[in-house]
Amino acid sequence: MELLVTRARMRRYDAVAQEKYGIDGLVLMENAGRGAAEVIRTLVEGLPRRPRAAAPRIGIVCGPGNNGGDGFVVARHLSNAGLRVLVYLTAPAERVGGDAARNLAVVRAMGLDLVDVSGDGGSAALRRALAHDAVVVDGLFGTGLDREVTGRPREVIEAMNAAPGTKVALDVPSGLDADSGRPLGVCVHADHTVTFGHLKLGLAVYPGLELAGTVHVTGIGAPEALGREVGFDALLLDAEAVPAMLPARPRDGHKGTFGHLLVVAGSRGKSGAAVMTAQAGVRTGAGLVTIAATGDVRASIEARVRETMVEELISNGSAPGDEKAFEARWNVLARGKTAVALGPGCGTDEAITAAIRRIVAGAKLPMVVDADGLNALAERPDLVRTAPAPRILTPHPGEMARLIGATTADVQADRIGTARRVAADWNAVVVLKGARTVIAAPDGRVFVNPTGNPGMASGGSGDVLTGIIGGLLAQRVDALDAACAGAFVHGGAGDEAAEGTDGRGLAARDLIAHLPRVLRRLASHL
Repeated sequence: MELLVTRARMRRYDAVAQEKYGIDGLVLMENAGRGAAEVIRTLVEGLPRRPRAAAPRIGIVCGPGNNGGDGFVVARHLSNAGLRVLVYLTAPAERVGGDAARNLAVVRAMGLDLVDVSGDGGSAALRRALAHDAVVVDGLFGTGLDREVTGRPREVIEAMNAAPGTKVALDVPSGLDADSGRPLGVCVHADHTVTFGHLKLGLAVYPGLELAGTVHVTGIGAPEALGREVGFDALLLDAEAVPAMLPARPRDGHKGTFGHLLVVAGSRGKSGAAVMTAQAGVRTGAGLVTIAATGDVRASIEARVRETMVEELISNGSAPGDEKAFEARWNVLARGKTAVALGPGCGTDEAITAAIRRIVAGAKLPMVVDADGLNALAERPDLVRTAPAPRILTPHPGEMARLIGATTADVQADRIGTARRVAADWNAVVVLKGARTVIAAPDGRVFVNPTGNPGMASGGSGDVLTGIIGGLLAQRVDALDAACAGAFVHGGAGDEAAEGTDGRGLAARDLIAHLPRVLRRLASHL
């Protein structure tokens, strides 16, 4: 799995490389720039060329800091490779300091073309010049930027965005918050980003993922052990790591071997949620699946399922305060089960809300909670915190906002930070759904899921995810592994179902049909 780091972690990485291993900062900058130059050279070779046309020119926009220093190194290596290079200085040369100044001196000594665009009229001149560059290299700001971009730097970014050439950002697109992936007022829209050392958090989540274009990770020459010493802030799931999270399928296994999932779901008008959750549990490999629903929809659910048993959770008109009767009923339902999937389509009336809270607080089974199950828990983290078995919460951004008393915009502004905080506070595994789903554990571990597509943004998709995770829990998979593998498999099924389409018209039930093939493909990596 690819390591994901924050700006603070990467600063620590650079510091330890220099202080402990004696690798000079100039060497780190050299390695970063050389790696970026190799990527850019390959991109230039792939550009279409007209007969007898001049060789494509590469414009490198450099700021006064280390990101500009990386740009100077890139310029030197590209020039040495025989490419036409033009370097734009967005700050006066005397403002360039440290290792960047030393590399600027080398560029000057080589006689490369330098254009100072830092003065009055410089932004307009830059815009005119960039119109003639086949490739525009963004070396204005690096990962350290944490404030809104205004004034002249904003004009420089706007000039780069207006340029017709292929845009390549160094480390992160200038103007992007490297931690959250949000633009700081304005941001370079890159076609490619060459990031140094490790992938930055903001490049792995939206909108940073989209603003960065194709991301290339290049090493900076530090020892491999350094990554383990300094640590990381999250991991990007992949098809190499996820198979180890999936349950084994012994040839001599039977339905008891693969567990029994209890799906607590469905209400009048929402019986489909129960059916899809249960079907996803079956297709994920649970040996047995039982739906427990309210009495008014039990018959309609039973008419729509084949491999699934159906039981009554509470009868019509049940009093929410009848704890003794509910406890007796729950003990019967929970007997022999190995996991619970709770919430899809349950409704929000007083009786079912009371039942959900009792189940979450008292059931000694691992559990995934979604939809109306989450609504019942809003402002009641204590029920989850002290639960006797692992709990997995799967909110979409709106549900997460209700859980913590925030706005959806607040949640989306820092998806990773929000998921991490709620997981720790609620003592639960959190699966924050959406483009690039974030999975967070109570101990601070965070994973980002790269699978999935916009076609999955339709009713019922979340019910399928709940069934997948529940099916894995039923097969006795660890809660964090079930959440990570479940999200990856769910997105993979959506990607396979969307093949040959633009995603429009994708229905949740299409995902269920593809689950066995996705699981088989992942198993082949073991």
